[in-house]
Amino acid sequence: FKASEYRDFLEILDDRQGKGSTLITSQFPIELWHDTIGNPTVADGRVFVGTDDLSLTDDPRLERSRSGMVKCLDADGRPEAALRAATAFLERWPEHEVASRLQLIRGDILMRTGQPAQAALSFQVLAANSDPAIGEAAQYFLAQCLALQQRLTDAIPIYEKLALKPFDPAHPYRPYAAFALAAALQQAGAAERADHFYARLTADQNGVPPALQQEALYRRGENAFQQKRYDDAISFYTQLLAKFEGGPFSRQARKRRIWVHIMTHDYVQATTL
Repeated sequence: FKASEYRDFLEILDDRQGKGSTLITSQFPIELWHDTIGNPTVADGRVFVGTDDLSLTDDPRLERSRSGMVKCLDADGRPEAALRAATAFLERWPEHEVASRLQLIRGDILMRTGQPAQAALSFQVLAANSDPAIGEAAQYFLAQCLALQQRLTDAIPIYEKLALKPFDPAHPYRPYAAFALAAALQQAGAAERADHFYARLTADQNGVPPALQQEALYRRGENAFQQKRYDDAISFYTQLLAKFEGGPFSRQARKRRIWVHIMTHDYVQATTL
């Protein structure tokens, strides 16, 4: 409903109070009306003398509508309401076929709303899930939660377990784990190991998103630059510009390549570029 339609609805309820019966049907459970409607006055409009609540408990459509509501609330920018709806679903139907995916959504919302420790608990439950897609997603996000808590030593082995597996479109979190691992290793000063995983992302393109390939190439250039491997740095920046001209890292790569030539006293090439 629009705001004006909600007011009309409330007026209908007021007009009929004490005059006749009014039957209201909804796929939303009454305890979630406040979250769903967003207007407490209208949500409380159902509470008047003679009200009876008849909740269906055996209809399989109820479960589908409750799970769909979680996704709708989250997509509508109402994470707290989505979180409550997901928690209520999981408490009522813990073994339902969509429970694992709702647990993933629940963990994702907790992580996005600044609660990584609570999110990690959701992902830990799913890390050994029999469905590889769910299990690997949970492992990746569990490592993300640990990294957000400054627990890189705990996150790195989880990233590495995924990063060492073959990349393919059916397992989308493997390349992201490889990138996160390389970044963590670079941060920890393990430049050679970091370069190994960046190299996998730039060489093995099957299942690796182009944006990830591009940033991995740029990071390889930066890694080589910091180690004073200037020829390698120039090579990586040049590859990036050849493959991803006009991309978000191309301007910075072009500037860095010129700077490397200046540092190596190749002023002619620096001027040409």
